[in-house]
Amino acid sequence: MLQRKRPYHQRHPALTQSNERRDLRRFKLKALTEEVRPFPDQYAYQVVCTELHSPELGRYVAYGLLCYQYLRGVWKPVSALCDLSLHSEEVLALAARFNAAQLSPLHFREAVEDWLADL
Repeated sequence: MLQRKRPYHQRHPALTQSNERRDLRRFKLKALTEEVRPFPDQYAYQVVCTELHSPELGRYVAYGLLCYQYLRGVWKPVSALCDLSLHSEEVLALAARFNAAQLSPLHFREAVEDWLADL
């Protein structure tokens, strides 16, 4: 013989008030959206500064780019290109363009090569 299920409010007496149910629904929706993607951006580009040594130039400071990708709740470094320029302003502007366009790491090296060709 099959038993009939009791109504929801009888099975879960703690959630009988409508305000509590509404709060629980909001909490669940908020938790789901935060787990899926808490940040609006999936890719981030950051300027890196390295001190290098060359026989012709001696010691010098060069600027490059580091690409991060947001995967499973963590920002992970994907690719890096160092020694792109001696001027930080140029690389900062390039990083800002890549961040605004949300450039995929698949096109990162090609986009940097195009940028270097235009200089």
